[in-house]
Amino acid sequence: MYSINQDLKQFKTCRYLRENGLSSRFLENDDGSLTLPFFEKRGYYFTSSFDTLEEEMRYNRIKIKGFNTKDVKLTLCVLALDSPYGEYEGSFIGIDDVLMDEEIEPKNKLAFLLELGAKSYTNSTDVLLHHLQGRFFWAALQVYKLENTSYVFEGIEVEYPMQSFVHYLPEIYQKDGAFLQYFIGIFQSLYLDVEKSIDELPAYLDIETTPDSFLNYLGSWVGIDNGEDIFNAAQMRVVIKKAAEINSGKGTKRALENLLSLYTGTEPKIIEYFYWNDSVSSDKDKQMLYEKLYGKDTSWFTVIIDVSKAAYSLSYEKLQLLIDKYKPAETKYHLVLLEPCNRSDRHCYLDINSYIAEFKLSRIDFTNTLSADAVLQLGE
Repeated sequence: MYSINQDLKQFKTCRYLRENGLSSRFLENDDGSLTLPFFEKRGYYFTSSFDTLEEEMRYNRIKIKGFNTKDVKLTLCVLALDSPYGEYEGSFIGIDDVLMDEEIEPKNKLAFLLELGAKSYTNSTDVLLHHLQGRFFWAALQVYKLENTSYVFEGIEVEYPMQSFVHYLPEIYQKDGAFLQYFIGIFQSLYLDVEKSIDELPAYLDIETTPDSFLNYLGSWVGIDNGEDIFNAAQMRVVIKKAAEINSGKGTKRALENLLSLYTGTEPKIIEYFYWNDSVSSDKDKQMLYEKLYGKDTSWFTVIIDVSKAAYSLSYEKLQLLIDKYKPAETKYHLVLLEPCNRSDRHCYLDINSYIAEFKLSRIDFTNTLSADAVLQLGE
């Protein structure tokens, strides 16, 4: 709970940027954030009006959430008025009607806000708003990239009503204490951020509510190493829930199958040496072929994954990392990603990835090449 006032409220656009405003030249991400791609130099975002339902509302603070701000120039404009209307090009019009109009140039919208008395800040992502007063609130962000990088904009958070630690000081310091109020406001913001983090600590420890960025760290507490980002956020939440089961079975076929199933979205086939050795030991040719496919001794095993049934795009390197972490010690393996096949001496399995080649007649000239299933027929 906040030290100053438990009624401190917030207006957030995070994860709801499209619903709460209008962007220009940004691309929307799956999580609701916006990305200014590397090929765009400048981007804009305008919030629609936020109604606090109280005249002459005094505001506390605004924060801009985003990534890759090193080579980016940010210009933030904020405006608060008791009326949702303003004068634009000689007409009295709703401010939202101007800001949410896609036909109006973004630079003209910024000029409109400044004419109405908006305050502008450059490269400030955390600003005290104690000077701002009005029932309705608007914010606009202009992003200018100095380098060919991408900027990710997560959203805006506005705190209100105004709160100040000055009220805790002796009365003599509270009179005409504008400078002291702003000075203390710096430390007040830092203190409240720490206090808020402590208040929200249970949410970080709950696997359902913890932020995606905290998942790998939380997983390390229970012995799950995802340093190479093998699992995505949704998969990682499931893995952490099953941490006890996974760790207790580490080095076993069962644990490896479960993890591979989670990563790929399909059940893998793990073939160990003893599965096939006894059945082919009397046939030397077949044994040589099987050793080529599945390994030469008991230290080898083969992991086979049907790519056509995978629910996600697979990375061969990440699959190797996953197997290396959870395979039995001192063992070796083959990793096979099944593709359509018509060669019986390869990993070609009936009713799984095999197909019958369709042979076609071909001719050799300057415009044609022979495919693998071409048949040459000698003329009479």
